[in-house]
Amino acid sequence: MSKNLYIKPAIATEDDSTLYLNTLSTTPGGEVQIVTTGSTVNTIGPDKHVIVGDMLVGPGHNKSVPTDLYVDGSITIEKGNDVTVGDETVENEGILYVNGSITCTDTIDIDGDLVFDDGPVDSQNFGIKNGSADFTGWTPVGEGPYSDLFQKQITFTVPFKDDKYSIQLQPINYPNSATGGTGSGKSGYLFPVNKTPNGFKIYLHTMPADLEYIDWMAIKY
Repeated sequence: MSKNLYIKPAIATEDDSTLYLNTLSTTPGGEVQIVTTGSTVNTIGPDKHVIVGDMLVGPGHNKSVPTDLYVDGSITIEKGNDVTVGDETVENEGILYVNGSITCTDTIDIDGDLVFDDGPVDSQNFGIKNGSADFTGWTPVGEGPYSDLFQKQITFTVPFKDDKYSIQLQPINYPNSATGGTGSGKSGYLFPVNKTPNGFKIYLHTMPADLEYIDWMAIKY
C-alpha cells in the first residue's frame, strides 16, 4: 500500500545550526519568498517583474512586461537592418512593452523601440519614432508631377493612432540629396508624402549609394 507524505514548509530562523540556510515558502497572500538565516527576506510578488542580470531584446523580437520592470543590470534593445519586401520597407528592431515603470541599476541602450502602456498614456498617440533609409528598396515614381523621382516606403513597427505627426529628414553622407542633379528643375528634391498612421513615403531626386542614407524622425503632435 502506498503512503502519502505531506511536507510542511518551514521558515529558517537565526537559531538554525546551518550558517546560511535558504528556505522557500509562500506568504498568506500567495507570494513566493526566500528567507535566509541572515534575516534577509526576498519576496517576488505577482505585481513585480524582476531580472537579475542584463536584459537583451534582439532585432525582430517583442518582449512584453505586464507589470513594473526591475532589472539588476543593463537593458539593451537592438535594431537590425531594415527588411524590404517589394515596395514595403519594415524596420527590423526589438520592441519592449512595459505596462508600468522601469527601475534599472545600469545603462539603458535603446536602438529599437521602448513603449510604455501604463496609465492614461496612449503609446499610439504620443512619442517619437525614428530610423534610417539606406540605398535599398527605392523604386521610381510611376506617374504624376514627380515621375522622375524615386520613392521609398517607411512602415512603422508600432503604428501611431492617426496621421497627426511631423516628419524630419536628414541626408547623411549624401551630397546629391540637396545639391546637383538634373531633371525639370527638380534638383535636390527630398520630402515626405502619403502620411498614414502606419508610415509614410520619402521622395527624392537621386537614390542613395552605398554608405549614403537618410535619417528620419516622426514626432507626434
